[in-house]
Amino acid sequence: MSEDKKPKLSNAIKKELQIETKLTVGRVLWPIFTIILFLLASFYLFKVYTKSKGTSAIMETKSPEEKIENKPDITQEQIDKEKADAEAAAKAAETPAPTPAVAAPVVTPAATTTDYTVKEGDTLSGIAATIGISSADIVAVNPGLVPENIQVGQVIKLPK
Repeated sequence: MSEDKKPKLSNAIKKELQIETKLTVGRVLWPIFTIILFLLASFYLFKVYTKSKGTSAIMETKSPEEKIENKPDITQEQIDKEKADAEAAAKAAETPAPTPAVAAPVVTPAATTTDYTVKEGDTLSGIAATIGISSADIVAVNPGLVPENIQVGQVIKLPK
């Protein structure tokens, strides 16, 4: 088509296209500006936080001795006291916590037990049931006895 034969657009249609173009640009740029604004605000807040704290807790790498030595306006006596406190805390952390005493298993005296020889087909629970006690009672008077490993001919003690 030549230039003269192009259809002419009315002013109303031209305005409509201009408005639509502006809206499309706004839809694209709005999220970008929002992200940039968020990043700037985050950076500013981080800078304010680290200035108020001296250093960020995340970036803290000083040892307790360095922290003590870099404090202004404190006496050598206070430094020595804080070092002693830090050493005492470190020593306390190295010392293992006391373990609670384990109660010794209750062993029935020999006078109140009888010897029993395990027979073919015997199980600890079966033996316990025949004399009216629990398997735990038999294990209590036979230290080291493993209920699953009793053997034919093995002699075990039974409480009376």
